[in-house]
Amino acid sequence: MRARIALWAHEGHLNTVIARELRASVQTVCVWRKRIAQHGAQGLREGERSGRPPRITQETRLQLIALACEAHEPEGWVTPTLDEIVAHYATELQRKLRGLLGHEQIVTQAYGWHLLIKRLDDEGPTVVARLTELARNHYSAAFRSHTGRWEPLQGTGSLDEMAEVVVTLLQPYLQPDNY
Repeated sequence: MRARIALWAHEGHLNTVIARELRASVQTVCVWRKRIAQHGAQGLREGERSGRPPRITQETRLQLIALACEAHEPEGWVTPTLDEIVAHYATELQRKLRGLLGHEQIVTQAYGWHLLIKRLDDEGPTVVARLTELARNHYSAAFRSHTGRWEPLQGTGSLDEMAEVVVTLLQPYLQPDNY
């Protein structure tokens, strides 16, 4: 953000414009513009801070950062991508829903952080509900109303818990024969 403040200031933008565009306070913009005006490019660097001195040296800190950035995977191991992980959860959700409903006319699809729940009809799949990942294996649920808006369902929980909530509350809408 400091560099952006410097660039926008160099282009002649007002502090209020810079603050609004960067979603920062005007006071923050003023502080950094003043430091940059006094110290030039060195003003962009982090200054000394009050409080307890660091327990590790800057050199050790940089070594730890480098170590953390190295690959630590055993040979032959491939870390799955986010898309692969979400697709796995979509498959697990589909398996759980089909088991609870007792039919195969339900499919799920990973869509960003959402797991879409679709009912298969003669016309094709219809999105009925979605789960949204809030944290690792912690989801909220919503259903698609007749107006197309997403309406939240009560509660949050694991994938299995939210599958049961969706089936309990939306079972008529998840049956292919009802529409």
